Amino acid sequence: MKCLRSAWRTRHSKEKIKCDGTRPECRGEGIRSIVCEGYSILDMRIREAHPVVECAQSALAPLQRSRAAVECRLGDPITGQEAYRTQLLAVFLQDRSPKKASIAPYISHMRNASLPHLCATYALSMPLLRYAVDTLSLAHLASKLNEPWIIHAASDYRGRLICKLRDAVQSHRPAPRQKQLRGGAETGCSSPSPQQHAANSNAQSILMTILLMSIMPPFAEDSDAVRREQAAHLEAMAPSFLTGYEHLDTVIIRQLQYQQTSLSITRRKTLEFLNPEWTKIPRMLFEEENAMYRKSGWVAKASAASRWHQPTADQPRPLDRQLIRDFTLPLPKWLQTADRFCEGSGRHSRTALDAISASVRRAHEIWVTAIHPATLDAPRATLHPMVTRRDVHLFDPNIEEHAYMLENPTVITEHYRFTAGMYTIPSANVRFTSLLSDCAILKVIYSGMERDRLGPNWTGISKDTVERRARVTAVELCQHVHYIAYRPLTAAKFSQALVTGAREFFECAGLEAEAQWREGCLAAISARIHRLSTQPGGASLCPLINEYELACEGFRYK
Repeated sequence: MKCLRSAWRTRHSKEKIKCDGTRPECRGEGIRSIVCEGYSILDMRIREAHPVVECAQSALAPLQRSRAAVECRLGDPITGQEAYRTQLLAVFLQDRSPKKASIAPYISHMRNASLPHLCATYALSMPLLRYAVDTLSLAHLASKLNEPWIIHAASDYRGRLICKLRDAVQSHRPAPRQKQLRGGAETGCSSPSPQQHAANSNAQSILMTILLMSIMPPFAEDSDAVRREQAAHLEAMAPSFLTGYEHLDTVIIRQLQYQQTSLSITRRKTLEFLNPEWTKIPRMLFEEENAMYRKSGWVAKASAASRWHQPTADQPRPLDRQLIRDFTLPLPKWLQTADRFCEGSGRHSRTALDAISASVRRAHEIWVTAIHPATLDAPRATLHPMVTRRDVHLFDPNIEEHAYMLENPTVITEHYRFTAGMYTIPSANVRFTSLLSDCAILKVIYSGMERDRLGPNWTGISKDTVERRARVTAVELCQHVHYIAYRPLTAAKFSQALVTGAREFFECAGLEAEAQWREGCLAAISARIHRLSTQPGGASLCPLINEYELACEGFRYK
């Protein structure tokens, strides 16, 4: 790659990116009929052997162990090549984060949680991360130019990066972490040793490469379904360890939070509420997840007639269906509110009862006006006809879950079959989080019944109504198992978490037949997980599995 100083002399005038406007060419000096508006042309030339470009030489070099002091604070100014890389990355992230948010008010940039600032203040001179930044730059240019030669080069870089990333994940050996107590005190040494520093640097490059690939723009030839499945696969490769450095960990977790709706949903007891500093970090706008939800019918299109009912809460809501804004983002706070109300013993005050009743009615309204209409719209866009026991050819006898569902159709007789793999993500997440919210409602209702001797409808919402719809949601949650069972080990562990949450609900609701069916289903999934784990390369490093397993505790409401 080479950034030519004769920036305007390229084939097409539209081939431009943002620049600082300091070059004479960018100020329009000596060039007729051209007025620079803060842009310059980036001419990318890809050759097999380029003697000048330092980044190509380092990127094509074999992956090596990082040096002991490779991750250190910079005492000298950043080199021109590193500044160029950081500038490209900062421009790309700036283009993806508009100042006017669509579903939340604009929150100013935070220096301590900024990925560009991290790259500018740390010497991340690792081959894997260098290659990832080069690939991101090429992918960004390919998405802008839409020319075959640059698309081919970017695709080649992306394929090589996936291979390098897979090798790095498989060869990584995490160093023992220092256990950190509250208040910043550590057990043992107060700071990592140089040997631990070197091992953690490799972990840093792996994690940051994964997040760079997750924000990589698509090419013209990329189908939406293929890209979403690829992104989910890369995120599933994310190691379940962090670096041990507070600043670096905060930035990495925030970036991974940006890419995963699920992490934001289920971090109620691990990140947001045990770490007060996280309340200052703005929430992600979920542009990519929002687009996937809209395409699959969970979010109503702007041109479509709204299926919302008129809201009944004191604060009116807009009549568009925006699940991420109205349901996903407020969910952790609602779960925390329910947990706090149910803590302790003794009678509640009238003020507390009135406040929690308003929260329950608000959560119920979201189900009526957003979630339920979405469950009616989404199947029209995403589902094939349901799979039944008669469709024997759609069951794989080599998959333990399929064999169990084919032999035990007493509870679940139909199974989901999606038109594209990416549609399982919003479909399962909506059911999972909806059931989590309903269980929080039931937990509040039972707490008032036991501690305050109130009736089952004391919140203004019928307990029986919530339990009936929660049962339907739990059954629908388990209907995803048939489709997810075709996926690898990480998907099997996610499926295990989904069924575990449904089992917790059925045990609380006293539905013995459903709970027994799920015990058998969990046994089948466990057998498949054991079989996949013993195969060569059988390992799942996805950090979100633990979050789903933790969220399953919220399904036990009494």
